Amino acid sequence: MSLNGRVSIITGAGRGIGKAIAKRFAEEGSIVVLAARSVDEVNNTLKEIEEEDGKGTVIRTDISKINDVNNLVKQVIERFSKIDILVNNAGVIKPIAPIHMVKTDEWEDHIKINMFGTFYCIKTVLPYMILANYGKIINMSGGGAFNAMANFSAYGASKAAIVRITEIVAAEVKGHNISVNTIAPGAIKTRITYDIFESAEMAGIERDRAKDVIEKGGATLDKVITLALFLASEESNGLSGKTISAQWDDLDYITKNISEIQQSDKYTMKRMV
Repeated sequence: MSLNGRVSIITGAGRGIGKAIAKRFAEEGSIVVLAARSVDEVNNTLKEIEEEDGKGTVIRTDISKINDVNNLVKQVIERFSKIDILVNNAGVIKPIAPIHMVKTDEWEDHIKINMFGTFYCIKTVLPYMILANYGKIINMSGGGAFNAMANFSAYGASKAAIVRITEIVAAEVKGHNISVNTIAPGAIKTRITYDIFESAEMAGIERDRAKDVIEKGGATLDKVITLALFLASEESNGLSGKTISAQWDDLDYITKNISEIQQSDKYTMKRMV
């Protein structure tokens, strides 16, 4: 699943899932653009990539600010003349509290990062992908999109929105050779896991699950990286508008049945009766 010569933007690439995806994409030959608010973290990611002879660059970006996203895309186009792959990985999980107790500004900030950040990046990158008649967009959602997790209203709302945005954008760019899909990574041990655990009783049953992930390691990151690589590569051509679980969905089946899946409601947000 070579990405040789492809230019990838990966948000939240300083740690966790974003960092792992960036390193694997670089191994497969992609020029990786590492975007995050914390320059120190993404610089460390870039250092590790370059130590393995990978290629990349760092552009400090707060995805909740449209001007930052505009600057990110402008710089990438100026340096590399194209954007082949966009991975919208950056995200947060707080605030965690009952909706009548949550601080309004914290709830709004969450939506600005998770939902608006994804929107800003897609909106800004798409014109260049449409012009090139090529693109791979990978978003991040999760269990919060499909399960009513008490006290996680901002997270649930943003992640559900990302799934629906994925489906809508996939329909809008049909015919432009652009794929738009979402990964549900599963319970991976990341900074978000510690945020849940540290929220104590406010996190409810999710705190126990977070504790279990912290102590036992959680789901494998390898499956997330493998799925991201598949969705970024030519092997996923024709698959678009889908949300795929890295831990539970059969990637081998998906790989062999893209045409059938694309003609069905599988891996989409549908009301079940």
